[in-house]
Amino acid sequence: MKFSNVRLITKSDTSEYNRGLALCTACYVLWGIFPLYWKLLENVPSLFILANRALWSAIFLTIFCVIWNRKTFIRVISNRTIVKHMLLSGTLITMNWGTFIYAVNNGYLIESSLGYYINPLVNIVMGMVFFKERLNLYEKISATLAFAGVMYMTFSYGSLPVISLALALTFSLYGVVKKKAGLPVVSALALENIMILPVVFIYFTWTFANTPETFHNLTVTETALLATGGLVTAVPLLMFAKAVKSISYITVGFLQYIGPTLQLIIAVLVFHEKFSSSHWICFGLIWAGLTVFTFSTVRK
Repeated sequence: MKFSNVRLITKSDTSEYNRGLALCTACYVLWGIFPLYWKLLENVPSLFILANRALWSAIFLTIFCVIWNRKTFIRVISNRTIVKHMLLSGTLITMNWGTFIYAVNNGYLIESSLGYYINPLVNIVMGMVFFKERLNLYEKISATLAFAGVMYMTFSYGSLPVISLALALTFSLYGVVKKKAGLPVVSALALENIMILPVVFIYFTWTFANTPETFHNLTVTETALLATGGLVTAVPLLMFAKAVKSISYITVGFLQYIGPTLQLIIAVLVFHEKFSSSHWICFGLIWAGLTVFTFSTVRK
């Protein structure tokens, strides 16, 4: 008898999967509570926050790469194909950041959380299309419950939730690019931030020439928060990039509900945005789906 097509699940496989699961969970928890951080900069223009976020992320990650893994970093930045991939991923994550910061500082955090509720459903589709992943029975039930909740909330919203859809599509496509590229996590993340620096410097030059008060009116606290934003941005992205390499994209999709749920709680309890009966129904259906998905994961 031949067993050439049989692959045993080793202790190493399980350990890698559990590590990816833990990292992915942690990054979504961080993303869920980050509105509290960005809200401290509500008096600063959203584009200015976005530009600083990209600049300081690039600086922090480049220093990290030069100190810890210089050879890998040089190899990554010298490869034209990799550069093209990272230009695409850098553009997608910048669009996502910009939309999110605008939503937080302009009273649309609930719409932002809806976007990240929709995102896992997009991830499931992306996982099936790009990575040939398939749902088991429990995952199908979970996806159906989550889809019903999101669709109910979307139709109850009364209009096309542009912010929600923009957040969902940009981040899902970003994850696909990262997973397909399969590059060293830190070096790739540093490169994608470096790729958008020319646009950042053009924006800073234009702002200084036309609205110099944007720079002059910054308080010491705001300046410190803008600089630290690079670290705040980079750490969960590193976790995410590492996690998607060792767990399925469908699993990533379901775990992502952690972030918008925390955002929704913050929006209602801290920022006092309106929480309607539609939100309750959506929330209940999604968490019912998550319960089924958790049961399926434990069985595996």
